[in-house]
Amino acid sequence: MKRNYPVISKENLIPLLGEKTGSSLIRKFVADLKWPVMEEEVILGEKYLICHEGGFSLLFESDELTAVHLYCSDNEDGYSSYNGWIGDGVIGHEVSLEDIIKLQGTPSKRGGGEQGFMGMLSSPWLRYDTPEFVIHYTFSANSSHIVNVTLMSINSAP
Repeated sequence: MKRNYPVISKENLIPLLGEKTGSSLIRKFVADLKWPVMEEEVILGEKYLICHEGGFSLLFESDELTAVHLYCSDNEDGYSSYNGWIGDGVIGHEVSLEDIIKLQGTPSKRGGGEQGFMGMLSSPWLRYDTPEFVIHYTFSANSSHIVNVTLMSINSAP
């Protein structure tokens, strides 16, 4: 039975981290989605399950889910805007870098917002390490809203 998740919750995502490609948990998550999912191997040992309509992708490295990429706005790669959990207390994508710090506290790491390659401004980002997972927020150049969120397993986060 398809659940047609109106919103993907933290409880749907975090347990997936560290799971093997064919695990029953991964299979159930994909089967319950209302959107199509396609598989793409980018390089040997690195595979994505891509859900353009749902606005997310799952990255498997050496057959283990290491990251979930959540795209918070329609983009040139064909992803629709993700509509689901992006952090405890975070409601919507129109949340600034400063708002995230107010909600989540001091980040474990932060960066970006500086002039980079060919004079382009790098995207500001915040990273929070929790006992269960790592969450990485990337913001618009002016830090006014979230562009994407990456959830990583503790063991795979750089």
